[in-house]
Amino acid sequence: MGQGTLANACWTMDELVALACRGTWVRPGDVIGSGTCASGCLAERWAREGKDAPRSLLPGDEVLLSAPRIGQPRNRVIAGVDTHPVPRGRRRITPAHGD
Repeated sequence: MGQGTLANACWTMDELVALACRGTWVRPGDVIGSGTCASGCLAERWAREGKDAPRSLLPGDEVLLSAPRIGQPRNRVIAGVDTHPVPRGRRRITPAHGD
């Protein structure tokens, strides 16, 4: 967990943005992250600690992002619309560096 590289990602950044657009507007200035935070992303934490540790975000929850040169944007989670299912990510295997 958390040891992959962008070359082995299941989705490209373009695909991640497209997935983010499924039930909401993505506008200039929005921040879309694809990496692992210091404590691990939710999927990694769920794998280690159980699915409810911590729980998924719910409408009304507040999210605070702290990042150099971005500052600390704060947003409140709102209910979205029903969306189509997300296709399963493809497994990418890239040759080792120098191969």
